[in-house]
Amino acid sequence: MALPFGVINNANDETLCFKLSHVVVARPNPLSMLQDKHGNELNQFRRQILGHGTICLTDIEAGYLYRVESVAAGNARMVQAAAAARRQGLPTARIGPRI
Repeated sequence: MALPFGVINNANDETLCFKLSHVVVARPNPLSMLQDKHGNELNQFRRQILGHGTICLTDIEAGYLYRVESVAAGNARMVQAAAAARRQGLPTARIGPRI
């Protein structure tokens, strides 16, 4: 079932993500495809860097990440995109483990 908007909370009732403009992935198929291709590495990477796992992906995000060759390649693309944005004078956010 796909929800057009809403909040996803963890077991401690902490908000993991909030989506308004895209459909939240609530079907097992896209997540299963990501799991089959990238294993648990993608989920762990997203939890470490963004603070939430693959459950908060939209269909569009899941499709993009499925096409990425590896988690390392996706990380390299994020680094390149941030560097390009900084060269153009655009602000970038620092992402990393939550401490």
